[in-house]
Amino acid sequence: MLTCSFVIEEQRQPRTETTSASRDAAHREHSWDDRRRIEVALDSAELGVWEWIIAEDRVVWSPAVERIHGIAPGTFDGTRATQSKDLHPEDREQVELHLHRTLTERAPLRMTYRIIRPDQSIRWLEANAQVVLDERGQPERLIGIVRDVTDRRESEGARVRLLASEVARADAERQRERLSGIFEGITDAFIVIDDELRVVQANRAAAQLARCDQDSLIGRNVAELPMLRGPSIERIIARATKTRESGLAEDHIAELDRWFESNVFPLAEGISIYTRDVTMRKRAVELTSRLARHSVLRADVAVVLSEQRELRPMLERCCQAIVTNLNVAFARLWTVDESGTTLLLQASAGMYTHIDGPHKAVPIGSFKIGLIASEREPHLTNDVLNDPRVGNPEWARKEKMVAFAGYPLLVDGELVGVLAMFSRQVMHEDTMSALGGIADTIAQGIERRRAETELDQRLEELARSNADLEQFAYVASHDLQEPLRMIASYNQLLSRRYKGKLDPEADEFIGFTVEGVTRMQRLINDLLSYSRLGRGTKQHAKVELQEVFAEATANLTNAIETGNASVTHDPLPPVIGDRGQLVQLLQNLIGNAIKFHGDEPPKIHVIAQSDGAAWKLGVRDNGIGIDPQYFERIFVIFQRLHAREDYPGTGIGLAICKKIVERHGGRIWVESAPKAGSTIWFTLARRS
Repeated sequence: MLTCSFVIEEQRQPRTETTSASRDAAHREHSWDDRRRIEVALDSAELGVWEWIIAEDRVVWSPAVERIHGIAPGTFDGTRATQSKDLHPEDREQVELHLHRTLTERAPLRMTYRIIRPDQSIRWLEANAQVVLDERGQPERLIGIVRDVTDRRESEGARVRLLASEVARADAERQRERLSGIFEGITDAFIVIDDELRVVQANRAAAQLARCDQDSLIGRNVAELPMLRGPSIERIIARATKTRESGLAEDHIAELDRWFESNVFPLAEGISIYTRDVTMRKRAVELTSRLARHSVLRADVAVVLSEQRELRPMLERCCQAIVTNLNVAFARLWTVDESGTTLLLQASAGMYTHIDGPHKAVPIGSFKIGLIASEREPHLTNDVLNDPRVGNPEWARKEKMVAFAGYPLLVDGELVGVLAMFSRQVMHEDTMSALGGIADTIAQGIERRRAETELDQRLEELARSNADLEQFAYVASHDLQEPLRMIASYNQLLSRRYKGKLDPEADEFIGFTVEGVTRMQRLINDLLSYSRLGRGTKQHAKVELQEVFAEATANLTNAIETGNASVTHDPLPPVIGDRGQLVQLLQNLIGNAIKFHGDEPPKIHVIAQSDGAAWKLGVRDNGIGIDPQYFERIFVIFQRLHAREDYPGTGIGLAICKKIVERHGGRIWVESAPKAGSTIWFTLARRS
């Protein structure tokens, strides 16, 4: 048996040595009296106490609740299934919604509902409850009270029925005038019908809704009144006539294009009907709902345009979003072909999903879709059957089409496609306006996707061309090495064997040849180094720049000593990269700083600065400096600012540096002025 009782916890006082047994007994008797008072009070008020323990999905009823439900005390099994079984079928969903809202919003529960007792009697109950939260703030249980308010509700219903009955049957002029004044003072329609469904009483508001005067309204059948021709009110009136149950109905009356809400109350003789026009309320709700759907549609289309890179899947998802959010029968998208003369069907969603058939290719200027494209103006109608542009009225009648909306897709006045859709429901002006904005968004998406596709193709061509050039440079420079070595060997042999044995002019010619071959070898070696940068696939890893600096300067030992150079550095951090390439990078930059020195011995310093997610590094020198107009040129392959006789080299060193930095995801630039030294800056990532 699952029952509950409320206990008032005794206030515990510290016991002292002087506490007597008689005081304890009196205290317990007092607490027992308090509990009895609560139980007697609840019972006197005919209030039942219930508790739902959520984690266990167990319900506890007090004996009073069991009596209210018409079962013997102690027979309730504590399950929600048994509790729900007593609920009136028409109220079951409402009760569940109230419980869900209470648990979700942590708000007090207040609701009125019906139950069916085992003896099939129907009772109205009123429940109040409060959510109890656990230490995590989650609903732990719901505790409340319930009372039987059937008599109260019947009393209220009786008062309404009495008023209507008095109005219908009042024969005393004084009563008639008094009640008629009240009756006519009601601003909404109020009528009384007899058991044959004929009007016996109606106020002025009812006559206005029925579009006749009050006298001619008396005696007419309720089915003749336009505001009462809806399926819901007809069903409620039929039920009230048969079972004498009251009810509420809400209908849209098509011939008036208005919404009406009617309350039906059975009388001792006849039925009273209170009707009011709720069109403004319904339309406000519908408008709010439509605007919400428009916002969702805009968001869906924006997501599609940002995520989808392929044109056709992108347009298919846009069509599906329109069908889903606006409940249209189907939607389609065409794009203009390369010739600019034909619309090609790219996507279709809804009742038609195919993109072949007669609408696959539509000449611009032909049919309704082609005319929208040629005129560059939307075509919107809510009267498809009488629209001369609809090519197949029989199809539209068969499929019950009501509305059509077609929009040209324009970007800066240039046509990129057409969006069109059919609907079996009226499309409101706000929806058509929203679709105009969405059409513009889709047009921008189509144009952007085309531009991206063209850019991708050009990048692919450029990458392919660069790969071909790198391959050519690698193969050409590699294949040139062997014949060049042969030429260099024989020229050096001539120089050693015949120097001084020929005339001075011959010695000079041989010297020129040896120098040219040596320069060509340096050029080919540098070109090979440059081309190899694009061929490597080595995985980047953590590299200690301190070690990189040591290796680079070790490789430059001869140049440093010959040039009497000073090379220093800040504390250098670890970075992510290719160790071999980073050694080459620092070696080239420090080597350049030594090479292009001024009158003073070279002083070179490597700088390291934190720059967010990257390191900003620089190689500063006190050399001859660079004119700002050449800042970009120095990083271009084979570009030289000085004569070879003044500063030897191939013009590839800084180009290699630029390529290494960019392959590491960084950038490189220079700060300098003539005769004021230079700083070559570059960035490297802290982490991959």
